[in-house]
Amino acid sequence: MTSPLQIDCKSCAYKSSCIYEVLKGSEKELLNKGKVVNEYRKGEIIYKEGSAATSCFFVQEGALKLSKETLSDKPFFITLRKSGTTIGMESLNNHSNYESTAQCITDITCCALTSRMIYSLIQKSRAACSFLAFQYNDFISDLYTHLTIMSTEKANVRIARSLLTLLEVGKGKLANIRIEDLAAISGTTRETTSRALSRMKTNKIISVSNREINILDEQKLKNFIQ
Repeated sequence: MTSPLQIDCKSCAYKSSCIYEVLKGSEKELLNKGKVVNEYRKGEIIYKEGSAATSCFFVQEGALKLSKETLSDKPFFITLRKSGTTIGMESLNNHSNYESTAQCITDITCCALTSRMIYSLIQKSRAACSFLAFQYNDFISDLYTHLTIMSTEKANVRIARSLLTLLEVGKGKLANIRIEDLAAISGTTRETTSRALSRMKTNKIISVSNREINILDEQKLKNFIQ
């Protein structure tokens, strides 16, 4: 994690999609003074399962994965979170611990809001309550969608869907996406993912160069999930 960024909410490019947009005068100032904007590098952990839930985080840019520990050494992937979403909602409960581990799969910029600040905003603003409720509902909806996809779609379809999601996050490029991460997001093994990528490369749907995956034919990729 780099040193905190000094960003004024008033000039932030992401203010229209975060809680700042629904607040009023003094509430906006409270958020502006108390929030902390951090940059995390790919592979870094924002918070770990079981640690004290002291803040929630608004994801400004990038993508991360939420996973749960299992009895084996391999974490269980829960869902992908990207720009415009909030993670760490466990911090809204008193004396809670994080229920999952949040790890960056790309470089991330996110805004941390402490539990104390959230409680203060909730007390002052009904709109803040509604925003957080919507964010939580969005998370649950994404989770159900992901679980449905994992249980009903074939592996190559899940891999294609994951590539399209990561393409959106990466603004047209999938730079340095590890096969392990793509496999986890798709709910497949590393070997299955490697074989699927090889077939896509042979069919000129993607190219792979210097660990960068480029989509050559987005429509063919979309055909996998139609």
